[in-house]
Amino acid sequence: MFNSKNQKGFTLLEIIVVLIILGFLIAMIAPRLGNIGSSASKTIGRANIKSLKDFLVMYQQQNMRLPNKVITIVNAVGREEYKKPLVDDGDPDNGPETLSWEFDDRLKLKLHVLSKEEAEEIRRMGIYRMMVLNDHVGSTDEVNPNKGKDPDNPLEVQEIASGDYGKPYYPARVQEGLGVLMIGAGADRETGDIEEHEDVKINGEPIAYPYWLYRIVVGVGPHCDLVTKGMIQNEGIAPEAMQQEDYITYKNYCIVLPRLKATIKRIRGGEFKRYIEIVDAKLGLRGEEDERTEMRVIDIREPQELWQVEVCTPLGYKWPEDTVDKWIITDT
Repeated sequence: MFNSKNQKGFTLLEIIVVLIILGFLIAMIAPRLGNIGSSASKTIGRANIKSLKDFLVMYQQQNMRLPNKVITIVNAVGREEYKKPLVDDGDPDNGPETLSWEFDDRLKLKLHVLSKEEAEEIRRMGIYRMMVLNDHVGSTDEVNPNKGKDPDNPLEVQEIASGDYGKPYYPARVQEGLGVLMIGAGADRETGDIEEHEDVKINGEPIAYPYWLYRIVVGVGPHCDLVTKGMIQNEGIAPEAMQQEDYITYKNYCIVLPRLKATIKRIRGGEFKRYIEIVDAKLGLRGEEDERTEMRVIDIREPQELWQVEVCTPLGYKWPEDTVDKWIITDT
């Protein structure tokens, strides 16, 4: 038996001191623990985007085409009338919008209406139908009746067509007049000329991937061949986007289609010639005079082959990542 005379306990003061020290330690490491979750989501997201690219290449090799029934990331506001969905306004209290502000800011997305020739070219790639997003959740009073009630900060309400055209994931044939999102430019009607996004110009706002200009971006949703044929699961949802549910509703990975010959023919004027010069946006225009700055000259009017398809996250990041995060267009 133990000798009870040798047993000692902690005094109340000692316990309080220990608890205080533990409290300080928890307070110090809590932010680091939070960053672990964020970092893990980023790591998983990058692994997913790499896998998506691999599966897309595999699908092309097996079928000699791109997967059908991708998402056109627009809302139908009428028959053959489309609108770009709302972009995150940074306010979690008024409910989520559709698109991430990073997605929109990095790619400079603009509504584009397909011409007859563009639609034919996309169908030859294997995409005969696109599912119209028609997001009824992002910024609608039906979901949160208190949204948009502040007279000093009115909330823009998402416009959606009535009837079948306004149903989520409405299947639309790829044809003249279909609305899509294009990177850095777009045409507002099927016979109109393509015009650059207002921020895409010489010495304009930074853009993540200027070599993607004039390319159409679509989404991987539940109806996409990659999902229905079992190549990927969970509708291509990005974990980083899932952490932003208070801000955005669109969380699907995206496919960036090759630049179409028919699209290039619609660029009859515009800001740029065939080639543009770009520099690292971190140094801004000073980069033109700094020999250490990464500078490139790229051809933005070169039609692309099927194998040049790309992928990106719903936050506007691609794999593999560039050595430069954003660029500024300095010359043409």
